[in-house]
Amino acid sequence: MSKAEVIQKLEKSGYRLSEKRLRILEELYAVEQIIDMERFWITLRERYQISWATVQTFLQRLHSEGLLLREYGAGRSIVYRIKGSG
Repeated sequence: MSKAEVIQKLEKSGYRLSEKRLRILEELYAVEQIIDMERFWITLRERYQISWATVQTFLQRLHSEGLLLREYGAGRSIVYRIKGSG
């Protein structure tokens, strides 16, 4: 699913896409999947001053909209990736 399609679906459902949420989405597409949530958040915090809560809430929204897959990785880790990205 393209980034434009994700944005369109969120906007259609009435979700407001702030600049920080768009940055999270851009980073998610850049890395293709999140294997280490803490490292992903630290990168966002350093680059854009985005809080842990903003990242978690937005990823939860993507998941609840059926746009983000959450899968179990090695051990007890969780891997996140955009639906249809591989």
